[in-house]
Amino acid sequence: MFNGSSFNSVQHEPFNIDRIFKHVIEQWKENQNIQILYENIECILKEKPLIKHCLEIMPKELNQVLMEVSAKYGYKHLFLYREKAKSRLLSLNYSMKTNVWGKEHLVTRPFSKAVFDEVIPIEKLIDHEINARNEMQWCYEYLSKDNQRPLAVSFEQLYKSDFAYSSILVKQLFVELIGNDDLVTYEFLDKTLKRGSQGTNDDYTRFPNSNEFINNLDSLPDFKLYRQAVVDYTISDDVKAIYHTVWPCLPGICFEQFFVQGVLLSEHGFDIESSQNIGELVRGLDSQRVHKMYPEQRGSKQCRFIYGPILSREDIRIIKCT
Repeated sequence: MFNGSSFNSVQHEPFNIDRIFKHVIEQWKENQNIQILYENIECILKEKPLIKHCLEIMPKELNQVLMEVSAKYGYKHLFLYREKAKSRLLSLNYSMKTNVWGKEHLVTRPFSKAVFDEVIPIEKLIDHEINARNEMQWCYEYLSKDNQRPLAVSFEQLYKSDFAYSSILVKQLFVELIGNDDLVTYEFLDKTLKRGSQGTNDDYTRFPNSNEFINNLDSLPDFKLYRQAVVDYTISDDVKAIYHTVWPCLPGICFEQFFVQGVLLSEHGFDIESSQNIGELVRGLDSQRVHKMYPEQRGSKQCRFIYGPILSREDIRIIKCT
């Protein structure tokens, strides 16, 4: 996405202690001068660089100043997060102990297997997760109240969900953030959303107290920057529906937006109307369960659909194609 933007990017996590804007944090820790902090952030953001920021490890004051000053320069904000703590913290613990933060580091940063004899600091990592969630929630709500319309998408939405749904989200993100989805080809989506792990998952649980750690993580609730929604729907008689159901909505990239998902097996083609009429209908998605119910019915293999985005207060009407 950064490559497709007209703005220049800087190092990822640029305020980290070994990165390009480390002086901002160093000066803040040294003098706690809020005016200097504002001046430093103003100097950086007036150039409008693209920034990937780890808000959970930074001072709250920095996060607040970033949000305030960024509004002046027209920044948009995207929150990338994990709903489930287990995968994130197992990975974080492994990376902290081995200094392997990606596939490339498996070659460039060899480490001693003795690290797997070290215990996982369970309480410390769980406290970190809780604090990270609180800070992210606070930042998200701050931007929302300031009418900056933050975007949010979870790892699970992108990599653990139906491919058609994930693809829609990626296209939406590109349009919202860089103005078009020209780079979002099927090949790009296939490579990005179906990518494998970095090959270290099996090592995540090699530590002595891994099982205890996992049991503790399983007790943490999921973290979500969205809410559930259900829409009412009506089907026009001339659609001649044979079987239909609409499931709970899928979250969009904005708090107020959702996608309708369901199956509709009918004698005629169909379209969907909503009060805003801004949604797009993706038809013909795999529906093996319906095909088992109606094996002889034409179209039963591919009668699943996704429609949206819609607003949570909207109802939809399914009509016959004209």
